[in-house]
Parts: sequence; C-alpha cells; structure tokens
Amino acid sequence: MAIYYYVIMKTTLHLPNPLLEDAKKTAKKEGTSLTKLVQKALQEYIQKKTGKKTHKLKENHFKGNGFTDPSLDGNWDKIREIIYEKRGG
Repeated sequence: MAIYYYVIMKTTLHLPNPLLEDAKKTAKKEGTSLTKLVQKALQEYIQKKTGKKTHKLKENHFKGNGFTDPSLDGNWDKIREIIYEKRGG
C-alpha cells in the first residue's frame, strides 16, 4: 500500500498593490479564495508553457475561522516577525 504525504509550503509573494487588488476582486467575483485563484493561475501558466499537466489540487477544508488575533490585523511586519521567529529570518 502506498502512503502519500503532501507538504504544504507557505511562502510570501511580493505583488504590486494594483495587481493584488485586482486579484482579490477577481477571487471575490468568482466566489473563491485568493490562494485558489493564484494556484489555478500558476497551474494554467505552467501547463501552457510546458504542455504538461500539473497535479490536481486537492480540496482542503477545515472548520472554524483559523487563528485570528485582532491585534495583528494588517500589521504585516509583526506577522512576518512571528512567522520567522527562531528561524534566523
């Protein structure tokens, strides 16, 4: 029996504000998340450039709203500090 492990990497993308805002509006209009929109766009780009299909994205669901801390709302410097804490970043 084969056991598959998927590692989900989190990364930071630096996007120009106008592009990010357009992407957010598009995701909202399509009823999807920004993450899924970016994943789909990357898959389509890679397939177009290479002619190869990428792996099928698995739907992941969780209950609740995830971790939320109102004191961090919009404070990306603090969020990055927490993410990279003890990692030499």
